[in-house]
Amino acid sequence: ATIRAKNVDDETIEVYDKTVPLGAVGDSGALPVMPSDCVIVAGVWNGDITIDAVDANAVLTVDDGAGHVANSNAFDVSYGPLDHFQWSTINSPQYQNTPFEVTVTAVDAHGYRVIDFDDTVELGGWMSAVEQVTVGTGTSYWIHPMCTNYHDSRTQVIYLQNEIGSACEITSLALDVTAFPAQAINEWTIRMKHTPLNSYSTATLESTGWTIVYHNDETVISTGWINFVFSTPFDYNGTDNLMIDFSHNNSYSTNAGTCRYTPSASRRVAFARSNSAYGDPLDWSGTSSPNVYSEKLVPNLRLTTSTWDMVSITPQITDTFVDGVWTGDVTVFEEIAEMYLRADDSSGHAADSNTFEVMADTIAPMVTDVLVKGNAWNDDFLGTLDAEDLGHPHLTRLGYRLLSGEGQLDALPWGNLDQITIVFSENVAVAENDMGLYSGNMQIHDVAGFGYEVATHAATWTFHEPLGRNLFLIALTDAVRDVAGNALDGEWENSTSAFPSGNGAPGGSFSFLFNVLPGDFNFSGMVDSEDLGIWENGIGTMGGAYLDDGDADGDGDVDGNDFLIWQQNFGSSASLGSVFPSFTGLSANDKRTACLDNPFHSRNVNQLFQRDRAIDTVMSSFVEQFTLPLLKGLHGKIFEDIL
Repeated sequence: ATIRAKNVDDETIEVYDKTVPLGAVGDSGALPVMPSDCVIVAGVWNGDITIDAVDANAVLTVDDGAGHVANSNAFDVSYGPLDHFQWSTINSPQYQNTPFEVTVTAVDAHGYRVIDFDDTVELGGWMSAVEQVTVGTGTSYWIHPMCTNYHDSRTQVIYLQNEIGSACEITSLALDVTAFPAQAINEWTIRMKHTPLNSYSTATLESTGWTIVYHNDETVISTGWINFVFSTPFDYNGTDNLMIDFSHNNSYSTNAGTCRYTPSASRRVAFARSNSAYGDPLDWSGTSSPNVYSEKLVPNLRLTTSTWDMVSITPQITDTFVDGVWTGDVTVFEEIAEMYLRADDSSGHAADSNTFEVMADTIAPMVTDVLVKGNAWNDDFLGTLDAEDLGHPHLTRLGYRLLSGEGQLDALPWGNLDQITIVFSENVAVAENDMGLYSGNMQIHDVAGFGYEVATHAATWTFHEPLGRNLFLIALTDAVRDVAGNALDGEWENSTSAFPSGNGAPGGSFSFLFNVLPGDFNFSGMVDSEDLGIWENGIGTMGGAYLDDGDADGDGDVDGNDFLIWQQNFGSSASLGSVFPSFTGLSANDKRTACLDNPFHSRNVNQLFQRDRAIDTVMSSFVEQFTLPLLKGLHGKIFEDIL
């Protein structure tokens, strides 16, 4: 771009020399621009300008702060062509067989999203595999490469591709020491590089192309395999032979160390030594100064390598990107200490995620929330519940979230409750008959419909009849399993426990009590004239009504239907009535008989007892939690025949 300082006659002011701030603004506001100012000399500045953003109608501005402002024409700053992909951060650990969400974004060379990328991408999983490769089995020993009977030495060895194997990252090297040096090995250096050579026709030391993988003043005080962990791992290509160079640089000499070697058919080691006559051994080059020799042998070697092997995952192909982004669930089917995911469009654009661990899933699913709802509740009413933080904290329009702790048994004032939703901590396998709903007279409530949402982990049961005034028990068995097979961790102590359920170990049914008292608009535990007053104050409200307006059916209005619900329950309190059977001193079988003999049963429950293997435990828990003080506090009288 060119910027000129001009006078009123549109002539360049050649005596104008000043530094002027440079800015940019687009539809989204101020834009980052480089350079941030321009030095105008003789009335002119020429240079490149970079706007580090994507925006429409960008305008460049120069302002000298003295009332002289100039704007460029408007132009769009767009993203460039696809350069690579970016992964969202994957938390570690993840769990085997358990889906986790990832996001992959198509970006240009500057990291801006390429919104017109609408293709699919291949996904792969890769894990780190550590192996040891041993070269040489000979038992004879040699003074190289620990040749400390000279001040300095170099030992340059060729190891063949078929001895090392496929491409890998070499992270350490070990020599089989039979006698350790009598002194420290100063400037002990190990270098590596690829080579096309498989032997030396002329003993020659090479000086270029090396990667220093290890450097230290080394003291070896034991025999056997002595390992040197690289400060810089070496990426071996799996195709070429490998040249390894060992050297040391001392100022005196003693007895040499010795290492085992294996004879070879060709000359694969070149070596030289000196008593400080030729400088640093790392700089030695060629066939002389010092003299270079060769032998038909290789020092025995043990390499530690790290490779990346494929991991079984799903999906292996993404869905179509939308506006340059794909978000979806990935599942890993193996337990892996370290792995990463790769996105690749097979057109030269690929990207790897961060590395993460995949652990065996030993964490059991838990119940995180229980919600109730009337099938006739409208969206406005459900939205009000969510807005007032009375619904689920993250999922919308599921209904009213039941309290835990001391508020668990607060009576619910609606007269048309016919749905119960249980939200789990993770994806589970749950069926309709895994949950039974019982009221205080041991009535079993028939299910009209059941559904489970994998994305939200929410299971919903719909009942044939609304839940009237009563105390109810949700009995959910630990037949519920997560995808790893862990049983529900459902233990719950009513009026004490807080969500999520459980005791930290798989296995345990979920036994949860709640009260329904239609028309109790003020949650007092009694339907009385105060509730009528609430309805009277709210009568005529059309849309947006809530409990404190007298809406008892969740339709958002306050009308005669709400009055009828209040009228039908006037004078009632949260009470079980007198039909709850006595279980004092009864065995599990006797409890079953007492239930079956109860004249208030709506159907024969024997089949359900046979179906539900946990029902005796659930029923016992149900009875045991009706302590006399609790009943007295909730219902104003003591049912002495309960316990």
